[in-house]
Amino acid sequence: MIRLFLEPVLSGSDVIEFSEEFHHLKNVLRVQPQDRIEIIDNAGNYYLASVMEFDPSLKIVRCILIKRSKITDQSGVTMGISLVKRDFESVIDNLTQLNVDRIIPFISERTIIRPVAGKNQKLRERWLGIAKEAAKQCRGKKIPSISEPILFTELVKSAADQKLIFSLEANSRCLAEMEIRHSEILALVGPEGDFTCGEMELAGANGFIPVRLSGNILRTSNAATVIAALLLQRKGSLR
Repeated sequence: MIRLFLEPVLSGSDVIEFSEEFHHLKNVLRVQPQDRIEIIDNAGNYYLASVMEFDPSLKIVRCILIKRSKITDQSGVTMGISLVKRDFESVIDNLTQLNVDRIIPFISERTIIRPVAGKNQKLRERWLGIAKEAAKQCRGKKIPSISEPILFTELVKSAADQKLIFSLEANSRCLAEMEIRHSEILALVGPEGDFTCGEMELAGANGFIPVRLSGNILRTSNAATVIAALLLQRKGSLR
């Protein structure tokens, strides 16, 4: 069954209308009246609907609502990731497929790439588009929340049940030896030059635990994907 991620308009109690994906459904997928489709909106609502018609004059798809419910599939994992020169869009794709709840791009002292002033909203829209396509491809149940890039000094003030900062520093604990049971986890993955000593001190003062994966040094993009998968698996959210 076809699954769409969009914002439908409810007309009355049982009619759904939308213009997004009109061409793709009608001319590419060749959807016919009475075919069933699934729709998921940004608020986490799920709609099962049957196509009524394609209105060519208004470029609108009209459907009959069969079922509506609330999606409760939350993984409890938020990933804070330093912006990197390459592969950041692949990170968005991978983390969406893994079903993380939220992705927070951040800028630390050693972050090389710096967004141009006034372009953060456009960046976010592009990332959301990538996440949307990834969710469609893997038949995911949601698109993760993605924020505009923020400063590391602001991010470390965020609240979570368990806060982890991944680093190569000597006193970092091995993830494999840690207990991961908390409902809400915030994990930070730094730039390829690692966090500075000052940033590690600031994170520690805000309740973050320094953690490492292994002795190998991974690229930020690879580390973010591996860390998210391991945390989700340990929490029982990767099934």
